[in-house]
Amino acid sequence: VSYVLGASGGAFPVYQQATNQGNRWSGNAKAIVDKATPGTTVFFDQIHVVGPDGKEIEIAPMVFNLQ
Repeated sequence: VSYVLGASGGAFPVYQQATNQGNRWSGNAKAIVDKATPGTTVFFDQIHVVGPDGKEIEIAPMVFNLQ
């Protein structure tokens, strides 16, 4: 399980990006989440998950606008 987390707007005048492994925030991804404020757009891309059949697949990106 892994993904790329990105953020812009709000506390991020310049786009920031970090890769995260596993189901918990860590390293640079945690720093981005901790710094996010209303007005920040958060992007999850290259999301790799393990399905019920045990196979790893990539799912569609997700975007959230924090209010």
